[in-house]
Amino acid sequence: MSAQSISHSPDPASVDLPSTPERQLGQVRELIEECGITDDADLVERIVIEGLGLGEDGADRLNLKIASSAISEMRQAFQLFARFDGRPKVTVFGSARTKPDDVVYQMARDVAERLAAMNWLVVTGAGPGIMQAATEGAGPESSIGVAIRLPFESPNPTFTDETNLVSMKYFFTRKLMLVKESQGFVCIPGGFGTLDELFELLTLQQTGKSVPTPIVLLDRPAEGVPTEAVSAHASRARNRAGYDPAADEAPPRPIGGFWSGLRRFVDDQLIPSGVVSPDDLDRVMITDSVDEAVHEIAHFWNNYDSLRWVGSRLILRLRNAPTDDEIADLNRRFSYLTPDAAICRTEPLRPETRDHDKVDLPRLMLTPDSRQIGHLFQLIRAINDLPSAPRE
Repeated sequence: MSAQSISHSPDPASVDLPSTPERQLGQVRELIEECGITDDADLVERIVIEGLGLGEDGADRLNLKIASSAISEMRQAFQLFARFDGRPKVTVFGSARTKPDDVVYQMARDVAERLAAMNWLVVTGAGPGIMQAATEGAGPESSIGVAIRLPFESPNPTFTDETNLVSMKYFFTRKLMLVKESQGFVCIPGGFGTLDELFELLTLQQTGKSVPTPIVLLDRPAEGVPTEAVSAHASRARNRAGYDPAADEAPPRPIGGFWSGLRRFVDDQLIPSGVVSPDDLDRVMITDSVDEAVHEIAHFWNNYDSLRWVGSRLILRLRNAPTDDEIADLNRRFSYLTPDAAICRTEPLRPETRDHDKVDLPRLMLTPDSRQIGHLFQLIRAINDLPSAPRE
């Protein structure tokens, strides 16, 4: 699993640097060499050149402080997350104002505990409320906190030794780290900050600026529906082989009104106005069941492993190779996604082999329509549900 952009755009290192005198460029390269930097030296060079350029531009002190602090904060966060490279991460968003006696506090705690037991790291904003509930559930060894420095808020007690904590001055750098490293997201009812984080997630995936990842909107149960009854229903359903929620004999159960209210707003206002597509919200699961939330996060990575662009071709790496009949069925169902070339089996392409990039995994190759790239999640879900996919 990896968090990266899905949009097909030039590598920043391949874009020409701004005009830089040869003498200055030579000094920068000499400095990088003296520091012993060899890996990705071209990108380090670019960072240094851009920093010097800000000085040459006469940027005012506030702009320089923003740029300097952002680089510093990102470096600290990158160092923290690098310690957990290769371990899957799920970010839990929710209100800092939620009290421990609220049912969604316990639900946040439970979903984090369940995922941590499956070796997931739980990432939060390190504050109180839902963030504290999730870190309590995951425990200090399976929690990462990305805090924001506010005069009225301190990191929750889970992060007393600050081993797995980084603090940010700016919301934009904090939000980058809460999203960039995670392979799943659970959003629990919250205020402006929670909604901001959710809508950024949806925008990134809709536009292809982020790879598809599972997003769960976990709500409180409707009035009169005990949480344990909801959980039992979900467990029975999920344990049946080939379970299809749409075909379940049980009537749809009511769900708390927070996220279903968002769904109504999308259906009643945004879709009729033509500002979003009718299926844009299909990429998320709205549920009041911890069982279903955990399954949605974990199952998304059941067969699908990762993706990589090679030119205009998109390579999907899988855990199990699909059969010829399954590939033919995928082509029938997703012809709109890749109209100019069929989905086909492929060996690792040359750039993947050069980089030793998961060359042992089976692959599918497609050339997607850039206007449809936001719907790739539908293909991934179908791949995870293939009969040839690993059994859970």
